Amino acid sequence: LSTGTVNQFFDTVINVLDNENVELENKSRILISLCQTISEDDYLNDFVSGKYLTKLPYDDKNLQVQLFDVLYIIASSSPLSLTKEVSQKLENILPASPRRALGVLTVYSKNFDAVKKSNWQYTLDLLTKPETSDIFKTRLYVKDYVSLLCLLCEKQQYRKEKINDAWDAICS
Repeated sequence: LSTGTVNQFFDTVINVLDNENVELENKSRILISLCQTISEDDYLNDFVSGKYLTKLPYDDKNLQVQLFDVLYIIASSSPLSLTKEVSQKLENILPASPRRALGVLTVYSKNFDAVKKSNWQYTLDLLTKPETSDIFKTRLYVKDYVSLLCLLCEKQQYRKEKINDAWDAICS
């Protein structure tokens, strides 16, 4: 793989993941390869600039849990790429793995200084919107969920804009 062929690789990945004739096991391996590839900054930049993140098969319930691995890498290394459109796709797969979703949102939150001048609200509102926050309020996730909201409230801008939403989410 080289910088000259990486976009061809990403196009192939998207086509294979969208192909109903490809077995789930092979799609799973393709996602592992994708994660390994975008873990390298040069390839990550091509992935992001090619808008491949929005082309992933978020509707495929069999792949949703694995897609959190891709989103985790993005939240860690390119948090500004979690746009409104990507956040909407993230919202749709939250029920597939609330634990992994919290992981993605925690890493994104730890990069708050990098995203605070962007539209971070679309991503972090997943923690406080009534339609999505209930997913995290089960016994398994509530400690991590409340801890994450507390971490965010330590950030001045988040606190200024969202403290009431965070409080309401915790108390509801």
